[in-house]
Amino acid sequence: MDELRYPYRDLNEGGKERKYYIDDHHKKRSAWVLPVPKVEFDLTDKVILDYLLLAGMQNPGLSEQLINLRQKLGILGAQAGYSIIPQEPGVSAKRFPVLMPTRRLCKRLGPDGSQILNELITAIQQRNLTVVTYTAASTWETRVYRIQPLLLFEQAGGLYLYVIVERFKSFLLLAVERIKDIEILDETFEYLDGLDLQKRLDDPFGLIADEPFTAVLRFSADQAPYILERTWPSSCILDEQSDGTLIFTIETSGNYELSRWILSQGSEVEVLKPDWLRTQIAEELQSVLQKYGG
Repeated sequence: MDELRYPYRDLNEGGKERKYYIDDHHKKRSAWVLPVPKVEFDLTDKVILDYLLLAGMQNPGLSEQLINLRQKLGILGAQAGYSIIPQEPGVSAKRFPVLMPTRRLCKRLGPDGSQILNELITAIQQRNLTVVTYTAASTWETRVYRIQPLLLFEQAGGLYLYVIVERFKSFLLLAVERIKDIEILDETFEYLDGLDLQKRLDDPFGLIADEPFTAVLRFSADQAPYILERTWPSSCILDEQSDGTLIFTIETSGNYELSRWILSQGSEVEVLKPDWLRTQIAEELQSVLQKYGG
């Protein structure tokens, strides 16, 4: 505040907190006399902003909101010497980005997707109980849930919603594109004690959560460097062996996603523990082999 030369008074009332007040003389004139800090974008700022906007525009669920955001940032950026790279159809860019995201296979939202997403954001922020009409992918049955909407997040090109179902007081993961209707209620809710959604998201394979277990994998010497380059949760153990192989230990609750990832590594990985996961992967590989006449 001193650096910005705000006209304030420091009122110390003897407590642990200090309070600051704008001088009475300047209150009515504050909109005209208070200095606004000058913001300038350096080259790295511009590159990162371009990257974030380009990456977000790939997701159809966010594209409409990002077009509006780009227009607002374009006005602010112009004052700081920054030109937003356009992504709207039919608009040509005057410059090319330095850092670009790779193409992702993102999920499409339905015709009311943007409106549903906006209402979900409102319900989460205000902690409103919400009624959603949802079609499950496993059965394609449409059900109505009364939920506590907790958190929206993006995973592998899809938008997902963590909720608590009021009737059962249980966690449920909803794919936003399968929400067909939404009604925000006037009733509000309080978060459960000890609720830690960040811990759920820290599990790289825990999107579809099962019972937690510990998996031990051995990667080949050729694949080990690529595994070591990744940023893994602190709970992972990466043990490099003298022959160049890597013993990889992870605690996860995502059996399905971990299994898909293991299969994507082909012969470069072997499951050491648990035995049931080793058997599961072997059976899946045998089933694949049979499809190719093996």
